[in-house]
Amino acid sequence: MPPSIHPSRPVDDITILNLRSPTVPRDYSQQQQQQQQLQQQKQKQQQEELLQQQKQKQQQEQQ
Repeated sequence: MPPSIHPSRPVDDITILNLRSPTVPRDYSQQQQQQQQLQQQKQKQQQEELLQQQKQKQQQEQQ
């Protein structure tokens, strides 16, 4: 008997279902890890771009 999914928080219940079901978690957690890694890479890139921009501004100000 599947637990009922509340319409107000569908995502929470779906993730709970996936984590509790014995067959899904391996793939599911891998996907989540990959997504997290991608997000971290994007954040790093953004930070580096910001740093570059700041350096350029400083150089322009010095000139």
